[in-house]
Amino acid sequence: MTSLSGKGLVTLTDLPYMIQLQILAYLDLPELLNKVAPLNKYFYHLAHNSRFWQKLDFTNSQCHLSLSYLRQLLGFAPLASTLILSRQACDKAELSDDVADIFGEVLHRCPRLIYLQLAYLRPSKEALAGLCIEHRHMQSSQPVGGYLLHLDLSGSDQLTPELVETLARSFPRLQSLCLAHCRRACDSTTGHLGRLLTQLSYINLDENTTPPEALNLLLTSRTDTFERVVLDASGCESRHLAPALASCSRLRMLCCDFAEDVSDELLDSGISQLGCLESLTLRKAYRISDEAFNRLGQFGHFPSLTHLDLTECRCLTDEGLHHLVSNFGHRLEILVLNWCWKITDKTVDLLFDTCRLMSSLSLVGLHQLTGKQLPLVPERMPDLRFLDLRNCNAIQDPLCHQLVAQRPCLCIVDFFGFIVDGSCDAGGVPEPESAAGFAFTERWTRPLRLLRM
Repeated sequence: MTSLSGKGLVTLTDLPYMIQLQILAYLDLPELLNKVAPLNKYFYHLAHNSRFWQKLDFTNSQCHLSLSYLRQLLGFAPLASTLILSRQACDKAELSDDVADIFGEVLHRCPRLIYLQLAYLRPSKEALAGLCIEHRHMQSSQPVGGYLLHLDLSGSDQLTPELVETLARSFPRLQSLCLAHCRRACDSTTGHLGRLLTQLSYINLDENTTPPEALNLLLTSRTDTFERVVLDASGCESRHLAPALASCSRLRMLCCDFAEDVSDELLDSGISQLGCLESLTLRKAYRISDEAFNRLGQFGHFPSLTHLDLTECRCLTDEGLHHLVSNFGHRLEILVLNWCWKITDKTVDLLFDTCRLMSSLSLVGLHQLTGKQLPLVPERMPDLRFLDLRNCNAIQDPLCHQLVAQRPCLCIVDFFGFIVDGSCDAGGVPEPESAAGFAFTERWTRPLRLLRM
């Protein structure tokens, strides 16, 4: 190999500086700190380049993450804009409870933090209060700028309504707030979050039983900023929820989970008014009739809708889906019809004719499907990359293998939940729910990932 410096071998230092940074970017931060930085003065400065320390993501870190070591890493990252800690990584190091209790130190060591995710770490009340106190101290001693915009506290059991309000007062610039699976975090005061967080555009209250009155107040108080909303609709009445949603005219993503109690009015007076929707998820809407889906398909105007999830909408029939697909199908990229038992081959045939941009299709539990249309997939759905056929007992395995042989890049989940792909006949047990929503997750988390970089 010819050397760039005239020597016999090309070393890392012979490469352009930016190429060196790109190569070192494949290393974990602890590896940079322990293996690269001690080599010499040049590599010390290279390992401490701000590019590596702006995003601290320990989700897949293989290092032994001790409490003192985490503090040391934070000390090297005063310009960090992103911090992501997973419970899995902390459990591996047996310090999940301890990590949560340094919550108040995070902003002290990383004053320019923009994105903070401590999901399922379950910080104590004292740690959460410490974070608020630390932030208020920073506000009084530092110029405006670099304050937290995105906060994810999913699964925090100790989060109470009082602490949520304190967090909102401490971080008034928050643009996204995730409180999913925080079962004790919401009560009647949750509605005031919209008044405290005037720039809030994303709120996630999934599996978080919020009083309907508070939920309606929250939605109506931020009609000018809300773009993405994930809510637990259990206990909500359509006559109150529908006008509240209709007032959020800028909504691009709406997810209503556990919608057992909502009725046709939610579609007729609420969702049908959201012309900017790009993603609509309506799960377990047992009481919404097929006629309501007919009307939504006939009169709804969603020029940007690309993701539609109607899991367990049991009243949906071929007729209702026919109108939906006829109106929106040519733009749909992701469609989830899990456990919509009344769907038959008739409408699936229309799907293959209309939805040519489809990349992910989930048909879990549709026992009336025979799969006779599957051989048409390569021709009619050229962009399809994922097909979930779990619990479709009338679809034979040879059809799946035949389709994969025709389209090796297509990932199919068979009746038993095994992946049939181009490299094997039956793979290991997959994570179908995650796979079914891969494109949806990619689409809606990309802006946050770009922000963290």
